Amino acid sequence: MRAWLLGDEPKYNQLCKWLQCYYNLKQRIKVLPADSTTVFVNLAVSTDSKYIGTLKTIPAYLNCIQKLYRPAIWSYDMYPVHENKNDKGNITVTTDRKYYYFLDCFAKKAKETGRPFWAYCICVRVGILDENGNESWALATPTESRMRFEAFSSLAYGAQGLLYFTFRKNGLNDDKTESFSHAPIDADGNKTATYYAVKKVNDEIARYNNIFYGAQMLEVRHAGTTVWTGVTMLDGKFGPLVRIRGNNPEVLVSLLKNGNQHYLVIVSHEPDVPQTILCDFDASMNVRSQIIDTIGPSSTEGKAAVSPGLVVTMTINLKAGGYAIFSYDEK
Repeated sequence: MRAWLLGDEPKYNQLCKWLQCYYNLKQRIKVLPADSTTVFVNLAVSTDSKYIGTLKTIPAYLNCIQKLYRPAIWSYDMYPVHENKNDKGNITVTTDRKYYYFLDCFAKKAKETGRPFWAYCICVRVGILDENGNESWALATPTESRMRFEAFSSLAYGAQGLLYFTFRKNGLNDDKTESFSHAPIDADGNKTATYYAVKKVNDEIARYNNIFYGAQMLEVRHAGTTVWTGVTMLDGKFGPLVRIRGNNPEVLVSLLKNGNQHYLVIVSHEPDVPQTILCDFDASMNVRSQIIDTIGPSSTEGKAAVSPGLVVTMTINLKAGGYAIFSYDEK
């Protein structure tokens, strides 16, 4: 599928003006092949009034966009991994606590309208500069694990397309408020380490295209002690999963359906740190790993606390930003 990106993050007072451009472009490209006539706008995810006016919340904003545009694709960007510098110059890396809330908002709107959502991954470092030209914070340096974290978190929420920002951008932007580095292609046109990291993540995604493309996200839960905005925590049995154990496992867990097949997807909350978790599965639901190299020996152990049936325990070694995928038989 090919698509036309009309623009990026329209301000609230521009929505009507962009609407006219949107329909004009749709009229002009009607003569093209059917797979080339999709037009979309990449939306802002901010509660700043310059983007959502008086609407207050992201769901209200998306309702407004639906009434105006009825977009064929729900697209947005939100880059969650940040570098923050303290007064002593020490850098800490954090993940935006609203990250999953925005994924959830777009996943729900896509499900409600029957049209897919696309999400962006960042493949360039962006330093945010103050009025003196000094960096105050940054969208973190792209690494294989951070891009894997963004890509597979989006896929677990049901995203049907992924885009990368940005292929070749280095130096300052026009108004000198942002500084770009570590893009996949450098200023001389050479491939960088980021290029090969993007390629590696894309190769992994391609391996599971039959699982994610066309999939419907049924439900998502989260496990761990980190407080995320607007998420539902894992509490009791979830699909075939009886419980997760380990040293404070930090993961999202998603149930997907593609055709007649059901899947459970686990993605780490940790873009930079590997972790090992134990998952107890309902043995009667025939859980099967789709990723051989991340799953340790499995065994049948005792009885589940919430079920009279046997459980199958699997040890899962998650890379930084890593994931595991299972198919299962729905009862």
